Amino acid sequence: MSTSILDRISALADPTRSRILLLLDGRELMVGELCGVLQLPQSTVSRHLKILSDEGWVVARGEGTSRFYSMIQSRLDPAAKRLWLVVRDQVSASPGAAHDARRRDGIVAQRVAARRNRSQDFFSTSHAAWDAMRSEMIGSRTDLLALLDLLDERWTVGDLGCGTGHVSEALAASVARVIA
Repeated sequence: MSTSILDRISALADPTRSRILLLLDGRELMVGELCGVLQLPQSTVSRHLKILSDEGWVVARGEGTSRFYSMIQSRLDPAAKRLWLVVRDQVSASPGAAHDARRRDGIVAQRVAARRNRSQDFFSTSHAAWDAMRSEMIGSRTDLLALLDLLDERWTVGDLGCGTGHVSEALAASVARVIA
């Protein structure tokens, strides 16, 4: 065995780190969420994440002020992947694994619901100003520009004349002829 695999075994020797990896296997969780699942203080969870990160077991992704941690098996070298499969089988069979999974699923469901509620709150309070906000942020005609890309430049297109002529003007640049 190489030193690298011995270091990896050492990182997995701690039961808490193995539980963390099981929780992060193919999923993303924030430190606070891991604390809630494991019922451990933030400093303890952060210390374990640092060790797992240093040994290449977990990766972190920033989103705003939050950091999401995950364990992605496809990023592991073949020896580490085989080692993880053995450890995962053992940890998954432990009595606490099912409890951890239930707590994790509940915490993730809360996060998803909170995000959905924030989005709904935003749009319910700002729907009247949305067109103006969209115009300021990304331009007033992005919807029309996307539709123009769907047109065949050989077409003749009719504009029914229900507006100010802006649509005809935009169409003229994308098709052979506009009948207005």
